[in-house]
Amino acid sequence: MNPIIRKWIDALRGDKYKQTYGRLCRYEEEGPRHCPLGVLCEIAFLEGLVMRDDYRSGRGYNGAVTGLPDSLSRRAGMTKGLEQSIIAMNDKQRLTFPQIADALEKEFGQRDLFRDP
Repeated sequence: MNPIIRKWIDALRGDKYKQTYGRLCRYEEEGPRHCPLGVLCEIAFLEGLVMRDDYRSGRGYNGAVTGLPDSLSRRAGMTKGLEQSIIAMNDKQRLTFPQIADALEKEFGQRDLFRDP
């Protein structure tokens, strides 16, 4: 599995990121909260793959606030269908980060979601 995808899945299982719904990152009193795609964006930011935009209510990445930035989607080889499935797991089904990580690992375990540019 590609290292950045492994970092993403590991981050979803960890306790560093707190979950939110409806946008990539939302500021709350206790600190920022991310959706699963927001966690991927934050990892991509830390890897130097996207820029982070700070707004009063939260963060965006390369101008995107509710879905992956186009540049990251292309780099990841992420289809809109896959992105929408992840959004639905989070926003509609209200799965926890570890449950989403399990689903991603089961579905895409050996698939290289991040192809080289």
